[in-house]
Amino acid sequence: MTSGRGVRRRERPRRMASTYDLGGEAQLRQRPSAISVGLRGCRIASLCGAIVFAATLMFLLTSGGLAITSVESSGNKRVAASDIDRLVAAKGQNSLLVDGAAIKSRLQTLPYIRSSEVWVTLPGTISVRIDERTPFLGFHCGKDYVLVDREGVVLEKTQSPEGTVEVSLVGGDSPDVGSKIPTDLVLALGRLTDDLGQKCGVTVTSVEYSQLKGIRVFLTTGQSIAFGGPEEMDQKLAIVQAFLSTRRDWSELNVTSTQRPFYRRNSQS
Repeated sequence: MTSGRGVRRRERPRRMASTYDLGGEAQLRQRPSAISVGLRGCRIASLCGAIVFAATLMFLLTSGGLAITSVESSGNKRVAASDIDRLVAAKGQNSLLVDGAAIKSRLQTLPYIRSSEVWVTLPGTISVRIDERTPFLGFHCGKDYVLVDREGVVLEKTQSPEGTVEVSLVGGDSPDVGSKIPTDLVLALGRLTDDLGQKCGVTVTSVEYSQLKGIRVFLTTGQSIAFGGPEEMDQKLAIVQAFLSTRRDWSELNVTSTQRPFYRRNSQS
């Protein structure tokens, strides 16, 4: 008999499903949890995403719709667009495979190009922005002029000085295009005409340079000043200014050495 009160039954422990291996030993196999099911789903999703990504990438890399078809350049006044196009050398190449660093390296082989920027505009255009060098000196070598920028880079050989400071090159071979002349020499040659006019009140008709004797300038009066190398140029100009203030009769002034400057008298005096 039972009382009115409910009888609480003991719950039997649930048996876990078991299997037997060939050796007859029981192995317990738990039911998969929600976490393990979720992880398995994430792995499947990641695998599917990787497959889709790989397929998309393969399509983009092999698609003719992303081939380079044009090259646009800006900032180039002296460098021909055809030369830029030739050095870019990327038409027909996939836009995603363009090596911008390699293109910039090839462009730097042109002396007029100081630096460049290269980028790709999809679907198939390469844009190039050029920073060009500007001629500063014009070395007169025989019938030609060798144009040089302020940094001493030899830009080209031409038949006109094109508004640069003209310097006659005496003796020796003309510098090769693409080579470099010492910057201090270039700046010294470039400043003499203006400095002698502003500080010393004389007018320069021509400037010449030789590797053996250095810099020499010729004045409208027929006199000449030998400066030698480009070093100590401020001190040399100060000596010239002080000497001219004495108003001596002279034909040639030599300030090659700032310690021992000398002059030659005018032979007609």
